[in-house]
Amino acid sequence: MSLKELNTKTISKVAEPAQQRFSIALVGGGPNALYCVERLLALVTQTPALASELSLTVVDKRGTFGAGCHYPSQPTTNHLNRIASQISFCADESNEGQVSALLPQELRSTLFTWCREQYERTKNERYEISEREWVDRSLFGEASCDVFQTYVTELTKRGLSVKTVQDRVTAMTRDGAGYQLSFESERMAEYHDAAVLCTGHTEASPRQGDMSFAYAEHALTDAEARYAHDVYPIEGIDAETVKPGDQVICRGLGLAAIDVMLRLTEGRGGYFVPTGDPIRPLKYIRSGFEPKSIVPFSSTGVFLFARAYNEKLNDSSLFETGVYFTPKNIDRLRETVGVLGPKARQLDYGHHILPLMIVEMQRIYYQTLFGKPAFTAIADQVQAAVADFVAGGAATFADGDAAMAALSDIATTHFVGLATRLETAIDGKGDLDAQDIQALQMFTQVYSGVPVSALAAEVGNIANLLAQPSPYLHNDRPSAHLFDWNRLIEPLQTQRGVDRDTLGQAAHQFFLKDLADATQGNISNPRKAAIDGVWRDMRDTVRYSVEFGRLLPDSQGYFMNVVHRITNRIAVGTSLKMMTKIMALVEDGVVDMSCGLAPELEMVTGGFQLVRDGQAETVKGQVLLNASVHRFDLARTEDCLYQSLQGEGLIREWCITGGEDGSSSFATGGVEVDPDTNLVIQRDGELNPNLGLLGAPSEGPLYFHLAAVRPLCSDPVIADADKVINALLRRLPVMQTQEPYQKTEETMQ
Repeated sequence: MSLKELNTKTISKVAEPAQQRFSIALVGGGPNALYCVERLLALVTQTPALASELSLTVVDKRGTFGAGCHYPSQPTTNHLNRIASQISFCADESNEGQVSALLPQELRSTLFTWCREQYERTKNERYEISEREWVDRSLFGEASCDVFQTYVTELTKRGLSVKTVQDRVTAMTRDGAGYQLSFESERMAEYHDAAVLCTGHTEASPRQGDMSFAYAEHALTDAEARYAHDVYPIEGIDAETVKPGDQVICRGLGLAAIDVMLRLTEGRGGYFVPTGDPIRPLKYIRSGFEPKSIVPFSSTGVFLFARAYNEKLNDSSLFETGVYFTPKNIDRLRETVGVLGPKARQLDYGHHILPLMIVEMQRIYYQTLFGKPAFTAIADQVQAAVADFVAGGAATFADGDAAMAALSDIATTHFVGLATRLETAIDGKGDLDAQDIQALQMFTQVYSGVPVSALAAEVGNIANLLAQPSPYLHNDRPSAHLFDWNRLIEPLQTQRGVDRDTLGQAAHQFFLKDLADATQGNISNPRKAAIDGVWRDMRDTVRYSVEFGRLLPDSQGYFMNVVHRITNRIAVGTSLKMMTKIMALVEDGVVDMSCGLAPELEMVTGGFQLVRDGQAETVKGQVLLNASVHRFDLARTEDCLYQSLQGEGLIREWCITGGEDGSSSFATGGVEVDPDTNLVIQRDGELNPNLGLLGAPSEGPLYFHLAAVRPLCSDPVIADADKVINALLRRLPVMQTQEPYQKTEETMQ
């Protein structure tokens, strides 16, 4: 059904005299529900007559409306991985052209401004935070609940009927044009004309045949073995699950694992004291209730990278924009080497897209390390190589590694030569021209933190400064700083065959260097600038490249199963504040990284065992905690609501087909949605005009639409909420005459 047909068919139904208020249900009461409520308030503020035509019901199993999994009562050891000024609750002027209306300024806030208002009102020090403060999730939850209630109050004042229900929706069945919602409490089913699924991350459980199921069965039959398949809610990791003195094996080194480590240490009465060291600012003091040790492991053996000190805040002028990794170049690649697919000409991510991202990272990295003039010397050569690549040259390379090497070699060769000249001069064996002296000054600024403006131009004086230790733990030899993508994503790749002590030392050294890089900042540090500039600032270009079937099926699998993990590790990361605590736990010994690089996990009598180097080195633990991410998978979910929706034919899995003969396919596990409306696609392939979807279950056709809204950056998350709410309301007569959103003096103030 086309959108034009949808409008025609639904408008006539609304015109019937017996029609009551149009009823919308938000299934799930977390952040995406909050954004839907905010969008409704913006629309009702713009069009007051709309309020009398609508009723809204929000259903949430926990009853923390607006917060979802960020519920205010959770332990304060759980932290966000974003600073307070980079979390918003509403659309803003950067969303112009994406949304239909904006709230008046007095109803808009970020987490930072909300906390500032609370502090002014209460003088409670909990709310006295800075713009760059890394806050705990419970504070975000408290703010989300408060903002949700504010929006609901405003909607009610304007005449829109709002009801909140603490319960869980277990099934949805079609009833005419609408739905009957069934509840876990067995309360009477409710009819609603339309619904938006805002369920967030659904609960995961072991499935028969999986290793996780075997671990759970082992824990049931072995009195000493304990296994937690899902570490959330974190309160469930209690003294029965992990006893003081236990040895704990933790599967994963991401956000969930960090929450576990702090839960079992700081959450049990341990605490941190300052050391005065800027890179290792904390020392851990034990309470005596900790585990004997926590041994985490993953395929890489390293934690999520720490998010750098944010030098950009919300200043979009400081965001990197692509020179090589651009929508224009992606379009050109589709024309020249793309394979015709059902919805678009499809590319191979590793072969066609990633090489452009890597050469973009090189540009930012070397411009940060040696200054823009040093890269300008080869900019024309790189641009010519990229132009040839997107014009069809990509087809001449056997695979992505070859393509990446070809595009990267120009910069690599140039900077090997530059590094050699700089080192020769530093050693007093050669002279430099004016441009190379500029590069040496920039390198020295990165190394020492001393601004170029304060550096003497003489090489001898610079050499003396380089002879002193770097506050950011940089190597003083320029040749040690050459950009290496493979080393970046696999920092312990050379440590696979070493003993545990050597591995533990290597993991610790990388962790320490990552903290030092993060301390320097996301503009000043070459590594962090390159990661932040491409994988965060250019995320919209990634979306443009991969969403809605724009990749070949096999490549979509590679993107979701490999690249997602790389992105989470290097760019999503976690807070510098939290990682300084984890470093203190590592240096105390309560967290042991010496077996973290891809060991084998076995079930043994009395618990579980990690094995390295055959049977030469083992670590046994009574407890296994699965702190790996459980991605939504419609084909495998045991969530009763999604099983119901699938059984009713109301939704279907997003599967990509393609290839030259159209025979290849990849099932993403996500739910298929319409790109223009975020309404779901039914099993029969038709657009469902009354059912929308936001968040984690849509992360098949979509990429990274599940985070909290960021202000001043055209965040697509709030735009998705606007699309789905407008799609559901377009049938109402009052909405037929609305003009697209335009800036006004009121919204700009």
